[in-house]
Amino acid sequence: MIVRRALLMLAILLLSTTACANHRRAAEATCRITVPENGKLSIGTGVAFCYDTDNLYVLTNHHVVDGKLGATIQAEWWKSGHISEPVSGQVEWAAALQKGVRDLAVIRFPLDVFG
Repeated sequence: MIVRRALLMLAILLLSTTACANHRRAAEATCRITVPENGKLSIGTGVAFCYDTDNLYVLTNHHVVDGKLGATIQAEWWKSGHISEPVSGQVEWAAALQKGVRDLAVIRFPLDVFG
């Protein structure tokens, strides 16, 4: 019984340490998105979810980008408590269904804008 409790405590400790590390990485994958709209800015958030050799892809909501395929948007990234300079990307895909069943968009950022 004591060994079982010790193993459980060790598992909890390891999982909490991993959760903290993953939380930091998730925060760095999060961005603030701004979309110019008739002299105003639409503001939302997104999260990087994949990349290839040339691009980083960010998932956000359709209503944030207003479904504007090909539209250029700006994003700012958080890293170590600091916000980056805005970088430009383009809306690659957007889909919405009535009643909010689907409200998704994908934005493509060329990797070279990150320096």
